[in-house]
Amino acid sequence: MSTSGKASRAKVNPLPMWSEAALHDVPECAGELILAVLSQVADMERKRIAERTAAGREKAKADGKHAQAARKAAACAY
Repeated sequence: MSTSGKASRAKVNPLPMWSEAALHDVPECAGELILAVLSQVADMERKRIAERTAAGREKAKADGKHAQAARKAAACAY
């Protein structure tokens, strides 16, 4: 045993089901299917985000609001 005064801590994987060993045991065809499904979900989510932001911009334009870049603070002359 170590008497250095520091307690040893085991590294804990927060996502044990997605560990390298767990993914290594997945057959290649099943892994490709999982990847394809997750890719499709990500694509659908990107489209939903784009639709929501476009709708928000249209609503803001209809309300007479317009986006402006933040103004920079005036430079101090020392």
